[in-house]
Amino acid sequence: MKSASSSTTFDEIRWGLNHDAFLDRTSKRLLRAWYYGARDPEVEELICGRVHPVRVADALGELVPFRMPRLHAGDIILGKDTQGRQVLIPHRWLGAGLLLAANTGSGKTNLLCCLLLQLATLQTRFWVVDLYKRQFRHLRTLCRRVGLNLVVLRPEQCRVNLLQANTADLRLHLAMVVDLLVRVLGLPPRARTIIHQGCHEVYRRFGLWDGHHDVWPTLYDLYEWVRTAPDLNAASREAILDRLATLLLSLTPRCAAYRKAWLAADLARYSIVFEMSGTSELVKQIVVEPLLYSLFLHEVQRGVINQPTRLFVFFEDGQRFFSTTHELASGEIAPMDELAGIIRGSAIGVGVNVQSTIGLSRRLVPNLATKFCGRLGSHEDYSSVGADLGLNSQQIDWWRLHSRPGMFLGQVAEGPWREPFLFQVPLLDVPAVVNDAEVAASVAELDALPVVPAQEFTHWEPRPVVEMKSETTTLSEVEIRFLQGVIKQPGQSSTYYATQAGLNGQTAAKVRTRLVDLGHIREHSVATGRRGRMALILEPLPSASAAIGTTAPEGV
Repeated sequence: MKSASSSTTFDEIRWGLNHDAFLDRTSKRLLRAWYYGARDPEVEELICGRVHPVRVADALGELVPFRMPRLHAGDIILGKDTQGRQVLIPHRWLGAGLLLAANTGSGKTNLLCCLLLQLATLQTRFWVVDLYKRQFRHLRTLCRRVGLNLVVLRPEQCRVNLLQANTADLRLHLAMVVDLLVRVLGLPPRARTIIHQGCHEVYRRFGLWDGHHDVWPTLYDLYEWVRTAPDLNAASREAILDRLATLLLSLTPRCAAYRKAWLAADLARYSIVFEMSGTSELVKQIVVEPLLYSLFLHEVQRGVINQPTRLFVFFEDGQRFFSTTHELASGEIAPMDELAGIIRGSAIGVGVNVQSTIGLSRRLVPNLATKFCGRLGSHEDYSSVGADLGLNSQQIDWWRLHSRPGMFLGQVAEGPWREPFLFQVPLLDVPAVVNDAEVAASVAELDALPVVPAQEFTHWEPRPVVEMKSETTTLSEVEIRFLQGVIKQPGQSSTYYATQAGLNGQTAAKVRTRLVDLGHIREHSVATGRRGRMALILEPLPSASAAIGTTAPEGV
């Protein structure tokens, strides 16, 4: 090969540097010699000889369009680059937030397990919110080898109280509680006011506004207040009682009936796997979100910045937990999205593991600055993640065609190397030896945390009806109100009585049908004269007055 001129050699060097042709020791010495003036034909020929095979690979379409990472210092091993060298980063970089996107079978759980075990060896605590699987319980065996007792916590073993504030600002905590209940329970807008009023009232009864924080009201107290409070909107009351009762039955008193429950700040001293598989989405939101909200808010209110990371919180399959469907109807930022943004710089890092970015809150993604991408399943995912990583069309097309299980595309949030890079994660052998009995035993370490049970709710059952009994049958409050309207103003249409009782059409139809079956009212189909339409006119029967203990009007 003929020696190139200095200008040609300079162009070759520039191209070779941009395509990692000079990574070995000999190449670096050749470049150093050329920089210091040794520009004889032999040196230039050797330099061009280093670039030539890379240019050939590029011409044949065999060149990987990603730079080799200059990440060789740190205490966390991500894996190996395409030339077999280890890729390392400091574990504090994970404090800037981590997004791990890859579909099923791509090895994302294996990568997460590798990260968690290395954190365990560094004596850094971590939480894993395992929403749908039971894989991370098996890390308990490996964690024990490095002196870490990993707690595996099932929902029924939790000790939670949504109304117990972990902050001095009670109003801020109640704002979160009201928003969470209305959003997760799918309550109508008017119910928000009732929930807000009820929370303030039960706080007043327990003296919390006066500074007494020894014991706290529970969701059971809130339920009883809604059930017995006078002059509430009937439809909203019914919606709250029905859906809140469903939630409380799912939680069970063993989990949620505590005047003083576990504090998030106390749990942060332990490494915990929150194993939520087999639990309804409703319970997952109610148990996990307030706990994390309290923990994040506690760190924010401490006012500390640039602290060593002491806790990492990872969400396995978190696309539903951070879905756009959980955004507030008002258009405001959801509490978890907001706190994930301002928590950076404190002692807590957040990571989210998703199979797809479709539906993932776009307000959350910018706050997960370190991003790892595995094999994806759709063009939309490749385009979305590619845009977040700053990939060009050539890189996206290459990654779509060449991604395979165990290979990841990464970009770190800190340090001088910000370009996307490839790395291969070794397969971790996690022994599947942790059974349910050992899972239950792992929680014994949390028994030292103080709790105060609400004994009166130990055998709680919902009571959605008002106990006003007739001679034969108990009527609900809604049925009594509807029947009273028929007795006071007989001969009106069924729509009229539904409006007076504040019921929607579906609920009114159920109430009317039951009162007819009980023999309290009679229906008459009457033509209204408007295009032949028929109206249901209701007539009270003699048993109606006896059912609610009133005197029937004349003629009944």
